[in-house]
Amino acid sequence: MKIDVKDLKINTNPIFIVGFPRSGTTLLQSMLCTQKKIYSFPETHFFSRILPMFMNKKGECILSKKNILKKLKGIDKKKDRMEVPDKIFEILKSYEIEYVFKVKEFFDLYVSAFLMNQVVDLENLSKYRFVEKTPAHLYHIDFILSLYPSAKFIYIIRYPHNVIYSNIKNFKGGNFNLYRRYAKKWRYCNEIIDKFKVKNPGSIILSKYEDIVKENYSEFIKICSFINVKADKSSLGNTRFFSKNIISNHEKWKKRNASENINSRIKNYKWPMRKHLFISLLLRKEMINFKYCENVFDSVSQLSFIQGLIDIIPANFKRKIK
Repeated sequence: MKIDVKDLKINTNPIFIVGFPRSGTTLLQSMLCTQKKIYSFPETHFFSRILPMFMNKKGECILSKKNILKKLKGIDKKKDRMEVPDKIFEILKSYEIEYVFKVKEFFDLYVSAFLMNQVVDLENLSKYRFVEKTPAHLYHIDFILSLYPSAKFIYIIRYPHNVIYSNIKNFKGGNFNLYRRYAKKWRYCNEIIDKFKVKNPGSIILSKYEDIVKENYSEFIKICSFINVKADKSSLGNTRFFSKNIISNHEKWKKRNASENINSRIKNYKWPMRKHLFISLLLRKEMINFKYCENVFDSVSQLSFIQGLIDIIPANFKRKIK
C-alpha cells in the first residue's frame, strides 16, 4: 500500500512525557497506554538526537529524502541506543529522492511509522492519541509546543537523591563522584520547566513519581483529567503487558517495567553523609518547593536548619554548591 503524507495524518493533540531520566517516565507511559485509544512507542529521541543529525554548519536543517535515508540507515540500535521504526523506510518510498520535508512533517511520519505496528485502522489514525516519551525532550519543549500548540506535557519529578543515584548506577557505571554534576543537571531541568510553566500554564502538569505510584491512583486520575482522558483504573493492572510496545531490547535498565506491574514500594538509596548533605544543600529550594523535606523536619524548620548550616560550612564548600 502506497502511503502519502497528505493522507496519513496523526492526532494533533499529542501527549509528551518529559523529565530527568530515571524519574518514572516509562512507568507513566505504560500506565497511559492501558487507557482506550491511547498508543505509544519507544523513545524517539527525535528532537534531541535525530534532528541534530540533519543540521549543517550554517544551522540549517536539511531534511531531504536522500539525506534522511542515509542518516537513519547509519544508526546502530544497540550502539546508539535509539530505536528507528522499520516502517519509516516503507513510507519514504512514496517520495521522490529529492523531496524535502518540513520538521513537523518528518516527525509526523516518524510517529506514524511507529503507530503502524499497533493501529490497524490507518485511515482514521488521527482519532488515536499518542504518547511520546523521551526525557531529554524537556530541553526542546518550547520548540515542540510551537509545532503542536494543542499538545499536553507531563513533567515527572522524583526525589533528587534517588533519581541522581539511579542515573549514576545505570548509566555511569556507579561512578558516584559525578553526583555534583547530576545534582546541577536536575536543578537545571526544573528551571527550564518553571520558565515554561510561567509562559504556558495550561500546557503542562507537574507530577511527583512518589504520588503516581500510590495505590489509590489519585495522581493518575489528575493527570488523565489534565490531558482530557477518562481514567479507567481497572486497566492499570496490565502495565507490564503494554510495556512491550515502549521498551527496546537494548534498554536493560527498564527490565523492571517489563517484568512487573505498578509497585507502590519506594526504594530509597543510601548516600554517604557528605554527598547526601551536598545534594540537599544545592537543591534545598527545589526540595522544599516540591515538599521533599526530610521526615524529621517540616519545610520551615528544614529551611532554617539548612540556612544555618550554610553559614557555618567552609567557604570553599559554599562555592561548590552555588
